[in-house]
Amino acid sequence: MSVAKYLMNMIPKPSNIICYHCQQSAEKYLKGFIALNGGQILKTHDFNYFK
Repeated sequence: MSVAKYLMNMIPKPSNIICYHCQQSAEKYLKGFIALNGGQILKTHDFNYFK
């Protein structure tokens, strides 16, 4: 989140980049929470996943 906070001080604010970093931060947090609680992390970005 520190990148998003840094970008908030820019003029004009790069809102699309700020949103991207916030989304990535939330995704990593949730994956960590799932893994910590014994859940399985599915690799959906694998090209062979949908075959």
